[in-house]
Amino acid sequence: MVYFGAYQFFTNRSWKYLLWGEALIVWTSPYLAVAVAMTLIGAFILMPFCRVSHSWKYLRSISINSLKVIILGILMTIGFIGPIFMRLNSKWQQDPMKNFDYLSWFTKLQLPQMQWYLLIAMSGLLLLLILMIFLQSSFAYKVIILEMIPIACLVILQPKFSQLDISRLIFAFQSIFDFFLIMVLCRMILLVFQESPAVLRLLILLVSIGGLGYVSYSQVKTNTPEQTLKMADSIDYEKFALNYHDAAQNSNNKFLIDGKPERISYYTKGADYWVQYINPQTTKIDIPIQYSSNYQIQINNETVTPKKSAQNTVQLKTNPGKSIIEIHSHYGWLNLSFLLINLFGFILMIYFSLQSIPLKNKKNPENS
Repeated sequence: MVYFGAYQFFTNRSWKYLLWGEALIVWTSPYLAVAVAMTLIGAFILMPFCRVSHSWKYLRSISINSLKVIILGILMTIGFIGPIFMRLNSKWQQDPMKNFDYLSWFTKLQLPQMQWYLLIAMSGLLLLLILMIFLQSSFAYKVIILEMIPIACLVILQPKFSQLDISRLIFAFQSIFDFFLIMVLCRMILLVFQESPAVLRLLILLVSIGGLGYVSYSQVKTNTPEQTLKMADSIDYEKFALNYHDAAQNSNNKFLIDGKPERISYYTKGADYWVQYINPQTTKIDIPIQYSSNYQIQINNETVTPKKSAQNTVQLKTNPGKSIIEIHSHYGWLNLSFLLINLFGFILMIYFSLQSIPLKNKKNPENS
């Protein structure tokens, strides 16, 4: 939907499909939304090479539509991205995702010399086919092929930065690359059958999209990178102090009690967290949850105010004897205001979208 909207947007037809698609991706997969936005920036940079953009009328119209997309895009996603930007100054981080290492896989191939020659020849033929498609296709396909080059380099090389984790962004670019590759291969198949009847070409296109999509899905299902976004029954406080939800599955079920690791029974469900701890003395317990002012915390049904530990986690003082700790997260007034603005953005976008739908108007007689 986003790339169909991008085609409509850059050809100066409509800006609504692009905005709807990008907003829905932000709410479902933010890393993929960032990757898609970066590919759209690349398309925007390449637009001066298209004849359609060579007029002042086009530039004025595309500038106004860009402002609409940016302003309404912020209104439609601020309920999601607003709380995230509020916490950028905290020590929030995630475990890196282990993507498929193509370089390591390629260097470990044990192939005879003849098969290496055959592989090089097939690669050369594939590049020639892509070059043929590049020369004989429309500007949109040229943009796709040009963007596949840096995306392929990013997916294969997988650069690493000391202060920035882009492993999830690389996985998102892998999905975009698969999608672009399916489009190019479908274009290649249609060029082979370009003299066939339109109905046959439509059938071939549907079969190609379905078959290549199934192959891509099977590849992802069998070669899914090791993800660390699942909850588990055990935790290692020293490892996950800043990234509890990611590293919890590789842990030993230990909390910090007065600075010493100790096993504690706990239970989580959704945004709620329960901890049961028994000790005849008052202790200081560091709970492996990143500190936030939006937590409602109770110990034995009495509301308490938490402290922020050195690891940016929740720190509490327990009562002598049995302490049942309940932690419930809720929206603050600022976050609720973000959601209200977000609702207004969706209502405004629905209004603009309904305006573009042609409605049948009755013809009224003159002077009626």
